[in-house]
Amino acid sequence: AGMKIGVPRGGTAEDIAAKNTPNATVVRFNTVNDAFLALKSGQVDTQIMDSLQDSAFLAKEGADFRNLPGNWSYEEICIGVPSGDPDWLRIVDTFVRQLVGSGEDARLFKSYFGYPMPPL
Repeated sequence: AGMKIGVPRGGTAEDIAAKNTPNATVVRFNTVNDAFLALKSGQVDTQIMDSLQDSAFLAKEGADFRNLPGNWSYEEICIGVPSGDPDWLRIVDTFVRQLVGSGEDARLFKSYFGYPMPPL
């Protein structure tokens, strides 16, 4: 009781925090970076975020913070295309196949997040 949990506004972390920690105070921030700063400065006791953002944060701030084991949710990421547009679907499919097949996705992931891409 009395714990403050930081979450980025508008994401699924808000729902996860409310559902799983009914006795905590959920503190909403406009950006993930604002939530990080609040955690670093002690404005919140913990925060809920997706594992990609969490891993990047821990890579920089790992000495003072840790990730709790387990997952509270699983969310798939996708690319949406208009229904009935086979040309656009073919373009997107070709792009994704080439990106993944060439290994460029893993290279880009590591360059942005600073650690190897987890298995898909």
